[in-house]
Amino acid sequence: MKDYLLDVMQQREYGLYLCELPTGNGKTFDSAQAMKEYADSIGDDTKIIYLTTLNKNLPENALRAAYGSDKLYKRSVLRLRSNFDEVVEKILDIEVPEEMQTEVYIKLRKDVSFYRNAKDKRYADKEYIKELEDRITEGDRQFRYEITKRLKNRFSTKTQRKNAVRNDKQYKWIGKLYPAVFTDDYKILLMSVSKFMKRNSILIDASYEFLNSDLIENAVIVIDEFDATKDTIQSELIEKSLAMKEDYIQLFRQIYRTLNPNDFSSDMRRSMDHIENSGNRTTFTSLMAEARKIAESYHVMLSIKTREDLVDQRQIFLFNDGSFHTVLKEGTQYIRSTLNEEDNRIDVFFEGKEDFFKNRNKEKDIVLYSLLREINLFLLHFRLFAIEWARNYMDIVNSSRNGIMDAMNLENAISTILKRLELTNKQKDLLMGEKCQMIRNNRELLLEDRSFYQVGMEYYEFEDNDSHHDNTNLQFVKVYDTPEKIMLYLAGKATVFGISATAEVDTVVGNYDLRYLKEQLKERFHKTPGYLKDKTRTALEERWSAYANGEINIHGEVISSNIQGFNSEDYCKTFMDTEFARYASNIITNITENEYQIIRYCNVLKAMRIFNSNEDIQSIVVQLSRQKSKIFIMN
Repeated sequence: MKDYLLDVMQQREYGLYLCELPTGNGKTFDSAQAMKEYADSIGDDTKIIYLTTLNKNLPENALRAAYGSDKLYKRSVLRLRSNFDEVVEKILDIEVPEEMQTEVYIKLRKDVSFYRNAKDKRYADKEYIKELEDRITEGDRQFRYEITKRLKNRFSTKTQRKNAVRNDKQYKWIGKLYPAVFTDDYKILLMSVSKFMKRNSILIDASYEFLNSDLIENAVIVIDEFDATKDTIQSELIEKSLAMKEDYIQLFRQIYRTLNPNDFSSDMRRSMDHIENSGNRTTFTSLMAEARKIAESYHVMLSIKTREDLVDQRQIFLFNDGSFHTVLKEGTQYIRSTLNEEDNRIDVFFEGKEDFFKNRNKEKDIVLYSLLREINLFLLHFRLFAIEWARNYMDIVNSSRNGIMDAMNLENAISTILKRLELTNKQKDLLMGEKCQMIRNNRELLLEDRSFYQVGMEYYEFEDNDSHHDNTNLQFVKVYDTPEKIMLYLAGKATVFGISATAEVDTVVGNYDLRYLKEQLKERFHKTPGYLKDKTRTALEERWSAYANGEINIHGEVISSNIQGFNSEDYCKTFMDTEFARYASNIITNITENEYQIIRYCNVLKAMRIFNSNEDIQSIVVQLSRQKSKIFIMN
């Protein structure tokens, strides 16, 4: 396997390479050896990224063995963990200069101390532990902000800040507490899939998404337990989307109100004019015409209000995975919205079929589904326009800066523009939440499609509350991305290995939709080569030959757990002497009074007794279940 991985790495061809090999076949060892050899042959700009669902499965020991020394390993390999884990493990032991011992730092230390104490003593109060976790997360965020601000005030460039953290005694503690500062300096990065899906905070410069960073360009990405990562990625995407739930129509209103070129600085207007004169399909003029049509056609600036007498206290949803699905209270299948000129608002009704067709008014009714579709399309156009606008603005700003100052990046340029439009953080996240927005433009790799995998899903929720009694919030949740879409995106920028014993199992429940990936990637989709499977099969047959020729024998014995009138002491006497039986019985019955648990403890003792009393037995496996216990003996 090592030779195959290394050969593909050296070819430097983008795509997805599945490696379906059995557990226990040395996949981790071979992967580590291949990564080390490839790392020795590449420059610092090319990265090898190893991902797995569980931190304990990271190949740290295998890579140490490959490098042969801890010193060489630490020079090339960086393990990235969550900021939470780094802070909880280290902040109590790291000496922080007095000038950085702020109120935020002192409170963070205290919360970490409480948390570690609660975990050590195994507190059962889950709400208390969750509260501490939230406090630590927020405290860590504030502390990192203070560090970043302090570094930027002292040093003008990213390079100067990094050198200070590396060499200056006053700042070295930052690198110890947050090793992500040096992400760029390492060839091999190890992290969980969960970490990979979150932002990387490097303190010396703006944080960034791994998916949108230069790190994945031309990289080698090794994904361990490939099929299991789908669930992790999916959970991360949904969690992020739920966190940025926002009033959908209010977002449109805010952009419509503030998108006035007369209110912008000359640099912003110049960057906007550049798009206007570039021949782009979407310009400021076309956007404003589109927005004005929506606002006038659907009376968007008016309040939208559900009829209070018709509101079910349970939530009312619209779901869209390409088409709209309405989930309403029993007996109502239709949503009707109409202009109420008397109250100067849009009334929303939830009706049955008969009432809907009886009450509808073609002159005043507003088709809510059409409104949502048109706003959605406008926001898509605006998002693309904003990215191009920001890119031009970034170029203008950077052209005026001298070589000493850090160059503005695209993310900061986008943030500047959206802040100027006075969007809230949630509105900004909702608008720009698509991690892989460029994927559909890569026609060399992908077919343009409107499948669920490419467009994601969304739902709208009518939310009424006395705090906004005059208006019904139309909350919007959009899951832009899917695990399949992200995998396509990575395979279009890097060499991706999907390693697992079940990597090629064709099921969309427990694995990626391989048929979809193959359809989109075409010749860049690779299954495990036949010769590698044959070689593996031969090696396994040699390894198992001892079973076939009788050198190793397996004997199975079933120990029943359904024992009528069970007495632990009497039962133990059947496989040990009277004194030990009494001693063991007393210990077990002092631990628990549950008969099932007592029988299980006794059966484990019996298995241990069988193992210790037979010199021919080399190993033993005990399988426990509610019905019966099984002992597998190998000699």
